[in-house]
Amino acid sequence: MDDATEELVRLAGLTMPGWLDVEAVLKAQMPADYRELASRFGTGCFNGFMWLYLPGCPNEFLDLDRQGTEQIHWLRVSAQQGEEVPPEALVEPPSLRPWAGTDNGDTVWWLPGDEADESGQVMVSAARPLEWETFEMSCSRFLERYVGGDLPSDIMLSDMSSRGFTPWQASME
Repeated sequence: MDDATEELVRLAGLTMPGWLDVEAVLKAQMPADYRELASRFGTGCFNGFMWLYLPGCPNEFLDLDRQGTEQIHWLRVSAQQGEEVPPEALVEPPSLRPWAGTDNGDTVWWLPGDEADESGQVMVSAARPLEWETFEMSCSRFLERYVGGDLPSDIMLSDMSSRGFTPWQASME
């Protein structure tokens, strides 16, 4: 486990590992640190505000595959309407991939860099108006800094006190 994921586990007060073997589901589609986050934490919410998406989640709003399709669709519609959208969302297949979202409708994306070293960037898009921020860091470092209160952002709420991680659970019917 990388240092950022270890620190995030500590800050979030996680006591049990996650429930999904993401390696088998995603393989090379997402960076290794996201796969590790997903298998360690599962789907849930950081600081009561930022939700981690996972493939196959029964909640359609937290399902990585569904959100990937829907979010890319809306970026393409936005581009057709003249809004600025990263070109990586417009190619087929898109290399920009959502992996988290906020209660305000902001989306957190992964933009891969060099496949050999799993470099890349985390990007955040605001729901409306469509604005973008780029962070030169891994997914786990982004979340670790967010939960620790050390992630400056003009888009996302940044004055939240750390409240850890709350796993998502399907409601009993």
